[in-house]
Amino acid sequence: MSLKNVTDRFLMLSGVGESDLKRWTPLCRDSLEYIESRLKNKDNSNENVCRISSAAAALAYYSYCLTTGTSGNPKRFKAGDIEIEQDYTQLTESAKSLWLCEKEKISDLLKEEGFYFGRIIT
Repeated sequence: MSLKNVTDRFLMLSGVGESDLKRWTPLCRDSLEYIESRLKNKDNSNENVCRISSAAAALAYYSYCLTTGTSGNPKRFKAGDIEIEQDYTQLTESAKSLWLCEKEKISDLLKEEGFYFGRIIT
């Protein structure tokens, strides 16, 4: 899997400049490693590079939105007659929806999550 594919897609989603990419590359790497750790079969990952890269970038973007939305950035800025308001909650919810959509697209590649309830026979 290529971290470059993930960072390229992350740049597109986030609008972060290439000069700031170094700061966010660990986030992209962590997202890719998380998805790779959840793959059922590592052998077929090469044929699904685009889907996995898209999902990793979406997860990185969601994490980015969570990080930047809670880092003390102002939600409202006013200078004279000009007022700018940023709704980080809506942005974060959109990023979460994107991540869940991309995760669904690779669900056939991922190990099952969740709780198994069953009976143990001895």
